[in-house]
Amino acid sequence: FLEESGYRFDSSQRLGVYLTDSLINALPNKPTIPFEEFIAVEGQAAMQVKQKIPIMIVIGNPPYANYGSMNNGEWIKNLVQDWKPPEEQKWNPDDFMKFIRWAQWRISNTGHGILSFITNHIYLDGITHRLMRKSLVESFGEIHITNLHGSYYKKEVSPNDLSDINIFGIKTGVSVGTFVSNLLQSDNRKLYYSDIWGTVEQKESILSKEDMASISRIEIQDIECKSCLGSLYFFTNKSFANIQEYCKYYSVKEIFNLESKTYGIKTDRDEMFFGFDKQEILDRVKIFYSEDGLKEPFSKKYNIKDSSSYRLLPRRQNTSFDESYAHQCIYRPFDQRWLYYNPKLISRPAWDIMRHMLLENNLGISITRQINGEFGHVFATENMITDCTLSSESKERSYLFPLYIFPNIKDFQSLSQETLIKREKIPNLSQEIINNFWKLGYTPTPEAIFYYIYAIFHSPTYRTRYAEFLKIDFPRVPLTSNDQLFRKLGEYGEELVALHLMKSPKLDQHLTQIIDKGGEFIVDAGHPKYSDGEVIINKKGDRFTGVPKSVWEFYVGGYQVCHKWLKDRKGRQLSPEDLNHYQKIIVALSETMQIMNAIDAAIPSFPIE
Repeated sequence: FLEESGYRFDSSQRLGVYLTDSLINALPNKPTIPFEEFIAVEGQAAMQVKQKIPIMIVIGNPPYANYGSMNNGEWIKNLVQDWKPPEEQKWNPDDFMKFIRWAQWRISNTGHGILSFITNHIYLDGITHRLMRKSLVESFGEIHITNLHGSYYKKEVSPNDLSDINIFGIKTGVSVGTFVSNLLQSDNRKLYYSDIWGTVEQKESILSKEDMASISRIEIQDIECKSCLGSLYFFTNKSFANIQEYCKYYSVKEIFNLESKTYGIKTDRDEMFFGFDKQEILDRVKIFYSEDGLKEPFSKKYNIKDSSSYRLLPRRQNTSFDESYAHQCIYRPFDQRWLYYNPKLISRPAWDIMRHMLLENNLGISITRQINGEFGHVFATENMITDCTLSSESKERSYLFPLYIFPNIKDFQSLSQETLIKREKIPNLSQEIINNFWKLGYTPTPEAIFYYIYAIFHSPTYRTRYAEFLKIDFPRVPLTSNDQLFRKLGEYGEELVALHLMKSPKLDQHLTQIIDKGGEFIVDAGHPKYSDGEVIINKKGDRFTGVPKSVWEFYVGGYQVCHKWLKDRKGRQLSPEDLNHYQKIIVALSETMQIMNAIDAAIPSFPIE
């Protein structure tokens, strides 16, 4: 390749190619292997280049994602800390970020140069990557981004719904970033962005024929993109047309006094601590605490051992069985299960929030802070939630905002104390929000405010009008001074809550029928399958008929509800109660879609006044 490019090997000087670890900024320990002296000399020569010789061009294709599990040398870990978001308690930057940070540092030491990497494209608009983008903008006067897309995770839709295939055949989206720093660069930074969609062949054809300047691109005018959502420095073309309007609304963080500081419950052993009925989970936990709990097959099946992030065995030793720890939890939308909830046993109990859902007569709204695709990540609950209640995507963790809080609940034991007969129940609403509703001429009940908010979040126009902003941070709520509108939306919100809590009388009006084909209603692998209004659950053909396609395809958060609920019961025989519950889910989703349209019809226009 070098000869083809015009390089001539007619010098006595060695070729300046070195085998080294770029992320280590000190000489490694002297090797104790054959030819160690040659390896040591090679290491010293490479270190001389890395530290002292000016480097003006850095190109590469670093590892895309390993969640910070590799290349954790102290030097590079300290260097990349400049990019750590302040809200992140545990931050494990991917390796490609470490290599970009190293290259930025090296070119900065030289004073000018070019960095060009093909990498994971998540940093282009990831919220936790905003300080990384800000730093790159400050270091480089000119930035060129070519987004090759192809992400399985981001749920991107190509223009005109054309096929979009990853150029490397992987699930992680890809981009080429070229960053230019020169001695005479001005304070007026330039950011150019281009999209390349299509098949692998189409993408390769464009990349092989075009150069960076000739690929169709746009210049991003507002690089900082500063708003109530922060200074985001997006490296993609975002539509922020309604941002000033949206910023006048109240974030759920401002509405609820007790802000959900962390996402929902994480057990790290769901198979062990969750069950479909109470007795099932109690029987399993009894075995867990017995001698058989540490023996196979039980220990192997339920992974009864320590891991790097969860010290299960010491927690087992320091706790004991108590059936009062069995509580209900919304595992997935419309999927309520029993959880053995001992805060001293499970990995991340989220006690500060979940303790307020352990008593009766409370409501909570489960929501996500960020999303990848379309906004639908909201669900009402009377119980605790998990971190994956609304989505299994790591970016879309579920948070909970309770309507009421119980200050007397200090620990789990206090739940059963007689003093709690006089327990204090306080609305978890900020005084500023309550004051704003005085415009109606009265102070609404906490439930009325909750129902209004729930209706707003189910408005199709709200979801599309503010789609880009809903991907970035917790949703914001427009408040109205129109009492008639407030009451009407509140009625719709209350109907939705009743449907989602499975309490609405409408749920008994089934739309579907159950057909028994001799499969004993066992959910087979590879099922369910949908065809012409029928949901088939096994090879024998047991099925639900009369299921509208729109209901089958309806999503709550990251889950296609009708598919997910059955898939999670693979290998199980559906009981009569299960069959009835599934039919009620279909009614609930059908009614939800109708109410969502009614909500939009009730709102005269946006912004809401």
